[in-house]
Amino acid sequence: MGFTCDFVYLNDLWFYDAVEDEWARPLVTGKPPKRDHHAAAYVDGHLYIHGGKLTDQAEKARKDLWRYDLVTRTWSELKSPYVPSSRYLHHMAAWPGGHALVLFGGEHIKSRKSGTKKYARLNDVWAFSSQTGNWTQLIADTLDAAPELATSVLSDAAQLAIAFVVALVVTAAALRARFSGGD
Repeated sequence: MGFTCDFVYLNDLWFYDAVEDEWARPLVTGKPPKRDHHAAAYVDGHLYIHGGKLTDQAEKARKDLWRYDLVTRTWSELKSPYVPSSRYLHHMAAWPGGHALVLFGGEHIKSRKSGTKKYARLNDVWAFSSQTGNWTQLIADTLDAAPELATSVLSDAAQLAIAFVVALVVTAAALRARFSGGD
């Protein structure tokens, strides 16, 4: 006897009120497509989501970026001519000092043949400016040069090392900005 599970993909938004200890679902205008395994971060009074998958049987992942305005309760898709490749299981965080998002890694679906999904792990780093609306690649995906490493233990270690270095750089920049004052 086998186990089957039908996944349900959602595009709803909920807010938690810590004072009242309850969840609320706000009325919103516009919605991004349903997805899972996307990345999210909060910058400049807006919630941003990027990428993810539409279904478990997805032929490819998404590479779209959406912004939710907490004041107007409106979703809007942000388009830029130069964007990170489609991906899921990636990470995104606010850049210290605001006005930017940093996106790291994830997985990219290369193909799906005969029910078998082939994917590549990514270890690139991108920044999105909330002021200009543009993406900038900060660190290229070094696994493109050696695709056989994409499924090895080394690639996991490389991803962790790069994430650690990015975290150190971001933390150092935040500390420098905080303690430099008006010098």
